[in-house]
Amino acid sequence: MLKDRLVSVSKVSLYRNGIYVIGHSAIGAGAGFLFWAIAARYYDTGDVGIAAALISVVNLLAFIAPLGLDLSIIKFLPGSGKNARDLVNSCLTIICISTVFLAVIFIMGMSIWFPDALVLRENLLYGGVFVILCVMCTLDILTTQLFIAERKSVFALVKSAILNVIRFIPLILFTATWSKWEGIVLSWGIGAIASVMVTFGLLLPRLRKDYYPYPTVRFSILRDMVRFSFANYVTSSLWFIPPYVLPIIVLNVLGEDPSAHFYIGWAVGGILFNIPRSVSLSLFAEGSHAEENLGTNVRRSMKLVFMLLVPGALLIALLADLILNFFGEGFADNASVIVWVLALSAFPLSINHVYFGMRRAQGRMLNVITMTALIAAITLVGSYMMLSEVGIVGAAIAWLMAQTIVAVLVIRDLLLVVSDVKIDTNCAVDASIE
Repeated sequence: MLKDRLVSVSKVSLYRNGIYVIGHSAIGAGAGFLFWAIAARYYDTGDVGIAAALISVVNLLAFIAPLGLDLSIIKFLPGSGKNARDLVNSCLTIICISTVFLAVIFIMGMSIWFPDALVLRENLLYGGVFVILCVMCTLDILTTQLFIAERKSVFALVKSAILNVIRFIPLILFTATWSKWEGIVLSWGIGAIASVMVTFGLLLPRLRKDYYPYPTVRFSILRDMVRFSFANYVTSSLWFIPPYVLPIIVLNVLGEDPSAHFYIGWAVGGILFNIPRSVSLSLFAEGSHAEENLGTNVRRSMKLVFMLLVPGALLIALLADLILNFFGEGFADNASVIVWVLALSAFPLSINHVYFGMRRAQGRMLNVITMTALIAAITLVGSYMMLSEVGIVGAAIAWLMAQTIVAVLVIRDLLLVVSDVKIDTNCAVDASIE
């Protein structure tokens, strides 16, 4: 019975791709945890700190450089027809140019914001390698969205496994030959380079036999994407403001140790957020291919999210102390409540993510921007007001409040879309998970 149900579920594109995207995120999170655990054990603490900061910069540039095109490709690729190859290559070209520009700007100002790695500006080879790593990481992110757009997220899972296995090899080898921050950063980047090579050499040709990369910018094709891309860029920026800004607010209000406890607690509790985010991307892709089935896919998305989230939240809550103790003394005592509150917040957050996926598929980005801005505003203002009164858990409570308020505001629209769906009880695939 269980085998038949799993087979039936695997036949539904939204379920299949949603689970693959979740797997992609899970591999990245788990491998990242292990990567830094090895680095912290075998490399000097100062070098680990510099490497972590530089890799954070690369991730930030990879987030900024796509200019929203990474999500727009999910919306516009399904209907691009014979222009698909030019659309993909135009996005790749613009993103590469944007990444190089931002990386060079960062290197030029190295003496101001990162003097510990000034060698990137002083040594042409080091600087060139850094730029290449930035480009590879950005391409790796874009190609993941490309696989999601084509509803072949299994390729993203394969790519993630390759990336995260390969980067451990140089990390371990360099412990004997080059145990400096450069070795950590290069090890991390080698995984991204290998992933991009496998993607363009093996995976993309299997996805589209007529595809081959070449530099081009077809503005006639990109014209319709510009407005949607900008809206997604604004939305993504608003969504990531709380995670980036809250540690700074906690630091200024409560001090260094509470800031560290909050950061680690958020990292552990935030693992759950990958589930609704992944399903939301799968819903977005399905809606971009066939908007007439959006109601059915919204219903399926909610069921898949909560089927995975309920046991996931219970597991994280039960293991919170054990996980936090791994980071050192005091983390379990000070951050476990944060993990519990964030686990609770994952439920209204799931409603919001499904809503965002639905609205993106419909092209109604003003709704997404408004609700994301409301989440950011409530979280930041609420955190600032509560931190002095209840400590670091105040920031997590503010996040829970923001997600809950917005979920209440959007749940009616979700229910209206779902209520239009007539369930076919004779459909074996749907019946297996109804």
